[in-house]
Amino acid sequence: QRWPIGLLLDAVATLAGTGGKQLLRHAALTGKHRYYALGLILTAVIDPIFDVAAYTYAAQSIIAAAAGLVVVWNVLLAPYTLGEALTRERKLGSALIFA
Repeated sequence: QRWPIGLLLDAVATLAGTGGKQLLRHAALTGKHRYYALGLILTAVIDPIFDVAAYTYAAQSIIAAAAGLVVVWNVLLAPYTLGEALTRERKLGSALIFA
């Protein structure tokens, strides 16, 4: 029963991917280009490495379902990290993804 390790690895992957996407958004909003490189590394390197490692320990049915954590992380973190408002439309869009 090693699936909890896979689930934890995928949670780290989705959190890294979310952080990378938010750094890319931050760079676009502020014009601070140094954040592009870090955002790309998190999104295109760290996220996939942890994602592949997760498949070593857990079945695809578990990992694929956990991939929805990206939406959860973004909804929870964006108001604090980017100062973006959690509008009614964004809440509805997030709910539709989980439906």
